[in-house]
Amino acid sequence: MPIPAKQEIRVVGVHFSHIAHNTPAVSRLIAAANQVARMIKRVTSKNHGLKETETTKLERVFVVS
Repeated sequence: MPIPAKQEIRVVGVHFSHIAHNTPAVSRLIAAANQVARMIKRVTSKNHGLKETETTKLERVFVVS
């Protein structure tokens, strides 16, 4: 039984396309980074929100995870 060809596969959470480019993975990372940036902007824009040191810690956590 032959293995069916796919346009995109996921291996250990990383997406690869059939043309050996990592465009799907990069586009997903950009989308996730934009969502995190919007969330951090909402949290830090309030008067009693996060301070700069707390914000940088939060950014590091989201980038690593």
